[in-house]
Amino acid sequence: MDGGTWTRYGLVAVWRSTDPERNRDREYVLRWEPSLFGPALRASWGRADSAGQQQTWWPTDVPAALRLERHIIGRRRVHGYACLRRGPAWPSDGCAGGGT
Repeated sequence: MDGGTWTRYGLVAVWRSTDPERNRDREYVLRWEPSLFGPALRASWGRADSAGQQQTWWPTDVPAALRLERHIIGRRRVHGYACLRRGPAWPSDGCAGGGT
């Protein structure tokens, strides 16, 4: 990855969205992982405690990686997800909704 060295591998955060009236119990997990193509940002989502779906991004540089991460975090907040847990790779802007 150009533009700096990436060392923030690991869990970013886990979010959950629940609405018993709509039978909604969804989870969203975001983590940085090493790959053959450089650092990869992997998102997993779906019904809590199920395999769900995944998507992976390979940003070209550190600024692009941080923009992507913040964009995804912002989308979770807009969609009503609450932060359950954050990891060591969590950005410095905090975890709205809590976290450990």
